[in-house]
Amino acid sequence: MNNNKSLTPGSPSPATLHTPLSNLTSNDLSTSAHSWEYLRKQARQFENELEQKLTSYSKIAAQVGRSVGYSKEGEGATGNSSEAMELELEELIKKLTSVVNSMAEVVDRPSTTPTNPSMMHMLQRHRDILYDYSKEFKKTKANILAAKNHSDLLNSVREDIRRYSLLIKVAFYSSFKSGISSETDYFLGERGRIESSHRMTDMIIEQAYETREEIGRQRNILLNMNNRMNRLTNMFPGINSLIDILQIPFAKKNPDMKNFRSNSLVSCVGFLATIKKKPFVKFSSALLTQRIMATNTKISSDNKQLIKRSDKIAHFKQDVWSIFTPLAQQFNAANLGQGFMDFPPPDFVIEAANRAINNRNDHQYSPPKGRANLKSILAKSYSPLFKRTLDPDSEILPTAGANEGLYAIFAAFLDPGDEVILIEPFFDQYIANITMNGGVPVYVPLRPMGDTNKIMSSRDWKLDINELRSKITSKSKIIVFNTPHNPVGKVFSIEEMAEINKLAEEFNLMIISDEVYDRLYYDPDVHERIANLPGAWERTITVGSGGKTFGTTGWRIGWLIGPKHLIGAALSAQTRIVFCVNTPLQEALAISFDLAETNNYFENTIGEYTRRREKLMKALTDVGLPYTIPQGSYFILANTAKVKIPEDYPYPDVILQRPRDFKVCYWMAKEIGVVAIPPSEFYCEENAHLAENFIRLAFCKTDKTLDEAAKNLQKLKKYIEE
Repeated sequence: MNNNKSLTPGSPSPATLHTPLSNLTSNDLSTSAHSWEYLRKQARQFENELEQKLTSYSKIAAQVGRSVGYSKEGEGATGNSSEAMELELEELIKKLTSVVNSMAEVVDRPSTTPTNPSMMHMLQRHRDILYDYSKEFKKTKANILAAKNHSDLLNSVREDIRRYSLLIKVAFYSSFKSGISSETDYFLGERGRIESSHRMTDMIIEQAYETREEIGRQRNILLNMNNRMNRLTNMFPGINSLIDILQIPFAKKNPDMKNFRSNSLVSCVGFLATIKKKPFVKFSSALLTQRIMATNTKISSDNKQLIKRSDKIAHFKQDVWSIFTPLAQQFNAANLGQGFMDFPPPDFVIEAANRAINNRNDHQYSPPKGRANLKSILAKSYSPLFKRTLDPDSEILPTAGANEGLYAIFAAFLDPGDEVILIEPFFDQYIANITMNGGVPVYVPLRPMGDTNKIMSSRDWKLDINELRSKITSKSKIIVFNTPHNPVGKVFSIEEMAEINKLAEEFNLMIISDEVYDRLYYDPDVHERIANLPGAWERTITVGSGGKTFGTTGWRIGWLIGPKHLIGAALSAQTRIVFCVNTPLQEALAISFDLAETNNYFENTIGEYTRRREKLMKALTDVGLPYTIPQGSYFILANTAKVKIPEDYPYPDVILQRPRDFKVCYWMAKEIGVVAIPPSEFYCEENAHLAENFIRLAFCKTDKTLDEAAKNLQKLKKYIEE
């Protein structure tokens, strides 16, 4: 503390008042400049300031004691405060001592003792007070020093605790580490065994799923056989005729009725054999149903540990594509099965994809409505074909393939129980798209009007409009219409489409026109659009496919064209299904459409596919297989009714339970060297028999593949009976 500084900074006083009391002498006190009145005022002022200082330092001393145990940062601050207080108290004590001594000197000198007794009494009182303050300050100093020592002691103890804690932790972790190291090998071994068990469990679960699916298929087969038996027993006089008509070669197996099991065709025939010798009685469905339900109950109990699949997919059979497409490689056969091209797209299409991929701006999400470039070029290309100016923003919707577009439509418009009318044969994905969205498929078949044992045109496959009318109910909501048709190849005429449109208008049905092969039709036929008929536009969505149009089935880009209120609903659904469509390939498709016109692509494609069609038809003619000449698309239906396959030919289980066309296609892949697709997959179970004598062959293949197929088909000749 600076002794030249007033105890009350800023208090107004004469210059003489700034002289410290400790520097005043007896002579100064006796002069008029330093009168007893001045000394009294200074003593009172000093008394007040000392009292404030004492209170302040007492609080600080208490804080020093409370601060023991704080963090290091706090300790440093506390220590600094203690040292500052100690120095300041030393200065104050010195000053107090000086003032008290000065006052004592004044009071004790008789020569300078004031004549006023009251003044002397006041001066003595102030001196005593100053003595008391001096004692208090010394006591405070002692408290601060004690608190500081106590703080140092606690800091030392705390440091020891930290050190001992660290030693304990080191000892603990060292012991724990040794324990872990002794268990590591055991746990690693156990983990390996658990992983192996998991893999085995996954295999068992997968086998269980397959078993349950197989049991479900067996159950469906038995139910279907039960229905057939009930129908047949009303038509024939005895059980002998029933077995003969079913043509079951293993009728003598399992003759004991006790061995009847609902999941085996063999046991079903065995059951028939046991009642064969008895008087004819109509076969009761109650027994069969009872046994099937009992079997299902046992299956459910056995598989209760498996997570139940949704009823929406539990009934699905193995799809035809996963059965037959691998056979081409397995049997080294010419693949005329699945409708994908085994040759690359045109160069300008590949170049369009390269341009789109190399554009750094085309690799993020697209707007759910689709890329503006693609919608604009589709509007430009299709406006003349729809005989109207299409609004690219509200009447065109790019989709993640035509199939996803169909799914989005069904999701947008179907409520549970709504019926969708399908014209058989149909694209097999229709069924799943409808049922997974709560719809109910209703079937109306195309029927060949002529002798299918001879070559005929796809225009001879007719839709009975009265049969179609009979399938319309109060629940009917949508009719799905496909032209050019897969697999028949039919290009519907204006007159045929007008009849369909008339019924749709009469019963307020929505029309989905599947026109993925719209650019592929053969002279003299021309593809017409049902949406162009009077009143049809407002109720029709037309489905297109970039994969079919440009030979890029792996791009999975399609589109929907229709009125704003229908396309808007499909967009709302699609946004929740895929959100948006592949960005760079939308741009590539837009470029491809633009270049297609300058490359005369569509006309050249029709000419190229016409040549391929002729090549495959000639191969079938040379063998002696009748077929349907397609007006459009790239498929041919061939009639195999004259092909006689060995009756005891061994089929895998997945084929054994399917209709005849599955067996023919499997046999052809393995023995003839040509992969085809069984078209009964494109019918409901009730109408599957309509396709059992046909196979579907695709000619979207290279000349090498078609020539190999033609060569291999020659092997059929020895199996064809006239």
